[in-house]
Amino acid sequence: MYLSANGGDHWVTLSESGYIPSSQAMDVAEGQEVYLASGNNVDLFWVFDYTVTDSMGPLFWDMWHWPDTSYPGPYEIRINIKDEGYGLWEETLKLYWHRGHDPQGHHAPHGDPSWTELDLSAVNDTTYFTNIPIQGDTGIISYYAYGMDNLLFESFFPESAPEDTVYHFHLRFDDGVSDGGSEIARPRVFYLGQNSPNPVIGSTEISYALPKGGRVGLSVYNITGELVRILLDEPQSPNWYTVTWDGRDDRGKSVASGVYFYRLTVPDHSMTRKMIVLR
Repeated sequence: MYLSANGGDHWVTLSESGYIPSSQAMDVAEGQEVYLASGNNVDLFWVFDYTVTDSMGPLFWDMWHWPDTSYPGPYEIRINIKDEGYGLWEETLKLYWHRGHDPQGHHAPHGDPSWTELDLSAVNDTTYFTNIPIQGDTGIISYYAYGMDNLLFESFFPESAPEDTVYHFHLRFDDGVSDGGSEIARPRVFYLGQNSPNPVIGSTEISYALPKGGRVGLSVYNITGELVRILLDEPQSPNWYTVTWDGRDDRGKSVASGVYFYRLTVPDHSMTRKMIVLR
């Protein structure tokens, strides 16, 4: 048994047996059209004088809030999302961002072309992420999350976004070090970014930041912990870096599909992240 709340454009499974379980019993608002399908047959039902029992959109929590920074990006944003009713419509899960912030909270409405849309990709059952791209100069980055459930109820995070409140952080490239007459903003924290693209089909880029110099190692491991490829093992100065992995091992052979890890190490710190390879 399948249900659609938008005339059949999007369907959610109620039951594989043809019966609607009591845990998913639904009343609909007066005059709302609801389509129920069983097999290849579709029937149209009208239900009056009731209210929707699942009237809440997705639940958002724990979205990463970037502090003011001199790091030029990319800026990874993670957020937890779930729906207690008929489930998330994952294709609608988005992060919207733009440069600029009104301290009075007067932002462009949702759907305004000034907001750039990014897809939120699943990390696990409740965690999703995306990356706000690298920025070239100082400014303020504002962002918020949006999504719908399978009954087309929508949610924003923060709840009053975007007109009243959004997350934001300042980019301040004001403590640079000279390099041949140009000013380069020095990273303030040790950072290893999520590889992009992920999953990896061909090659992928790994970005990281070094607040101080030293010998740096960057290696790829398979899910059993076996070393697959040494990407870097050399001294480096404080700066932002990007390394490309071509999806091959130390013998030049393309690795198989599966889960892999990459680890960045410096004399007093290390960080590891997971990535997926698809062939």
